[in-house]
Amino acid sequence: MVEIKLALAMILRRYAFRLSETYVHSPVNFVTLRPQYGAQIVFTGLDG
Repeated sequence: MVEIKLALAMILRRYAFRLSETYVHSPVNFVTLRPQYGAQIVFTGLDG
């Protein structure tokens, strides 16, 4: 499990994350709050 977390962290540190400009927040009550239509996230590669 630690190896998976480390590998994922090494991959994700190469990207910047931001919400799409078209994202509209509309939470849904479930066991936890979550976006009704998902969260549109834009991944941008970091140079270097």
